[in-house]
Amino acid sequence: MKRIRFLLAIGSFITLHPGAYSAQIEGLPTEVWKLSGPISTLAEAEALKGSFSPDATFTATQIDFAQKLTFLGDFIDGSGTDLVGSIPDIRLTYFLLSGYIMLPAGTINFALASDDGSQVIINNTMVVNNDGLHAWSEMTGSIPLSGGLYPIQVKLFNNFGPAALRLTYDVTGGTNFTEIPTSALRPSAIPEPATRLLWISGGGILCLLGRRRKTAA
Repeated sequence: MKRIRFLLAIGSFITLHPGAYSAQIEGLPTEVWKLSGPISTLAEAEALKGSFSPDATFTATQIDFAQKLTFLGDFIDGSGTDLVGSIPDIRLTYFLLSGYIMLPAGTINFALASDDGSQVIINNTMVVNNDGLHAWSEMTGSIPLSGGLYPIQVKLFNNFGPAALRLTYDVTGGTNFTEIPTSALRPSAIPEPATRLLWISGGGILCLLGRRRKTAA
């Protein structure tokens, strides 16, 4: 009986304090398409990709990809994980980073730099439009928010030559732009499934013990 009460207490703790037992899922799911090109705008890139499945996927842990003319695995090195698929040449590509971002209340300023064109959309609002054919260049924009978890999309296309992408922010509304931490990027607004699995597992242990006790009796 004491053992069952102890496990019941553990199960209650897991239910009330799931963060102590489950790792937070972080990063933005990213899809990449290899296009037939040439491309001069994001709209053209999206039209070319159409309804085709992406040629590669990965999780962006940082929105900071250095300027490179290389294969995809080298391009995302240090800023992404869980790469599936391969693209041997970064030219004529379209990237879509899509998920959620945790932001405080206030007017948040963003700086979006890229080669070639890029956009950042937060809470269905175009915050920075850095579209078009160009070398490495940066544009800024801002959005007022009440604070919380917001949907975000970051888009990038690369025609020919090196590709690059960097998104930074200043949560105070100033121009002291800093890197967005991985902890602020989420693939979903839904709580982590690991929390529910731990709770179910705890219940399974209690049920198993209950069956054994009944059998013994």
